[in-house]
Amino acid sequence: MMHRRHFLCTSALALGLPQVWAQSAWPQKPVRVVIPYAAGGVTDSVGRKLVEKMGQALGQSFFVENKGGAGGTLGMADVAKAAPDGYTLALSAISPLTLSPHLMKLPYQPFNDVVAVAPMMYSPVYVLATSSFLGKRWNDLLQQAQAQPGSVRIATSGMGSVGHIMVE
Repeated sequence: MMHRRHFLCTSALALGLPQVWAQSAWPQKPVRVVIPYAAGGVTDSVGRKLVEKMGQALGQSFFVENKGGAGGTLGMADVAKAAPDGYTLALSAISPLTLSPHLMKLPYQPFNDVVAVAPMMYSPVYVLATSSFLGKRWNDLLQQAQAQPGSVRIATSGMGSVGHIMVE
């Protein structure tokens, strides 16, 4: 019997379906894969392809459920509360486990309630600006922010997300 819920980490170097080591009886029913981010993002887009391939490889239905919010912590909380039977997985960046506990109170214990199963992909983070930004480098952006307080605004997938921490 498993004691922790499992998630597939999207912030590592491998892209593709990992080898699966499981008891021969698994899966005997459909497997829910929570993506703790909004539909249409990179984790969702890549995740849906990976989940489809997992289902084909294992001969069982795997279905995606997007549960975004709070930089991935809402979906991870849902997974942490699920029955520890291997039929609820998560496809998530590592930040809801490593960064978020230092920024907010979580309704789950990151290293007790879930466990990493396999690295799935590496996803770079880009800083983009409107065409009105005249700079060309990160230092130009920092100089503008210092010289003109309030002129630089950011958007990220949520507090505690990799993008949030990088910009901070």
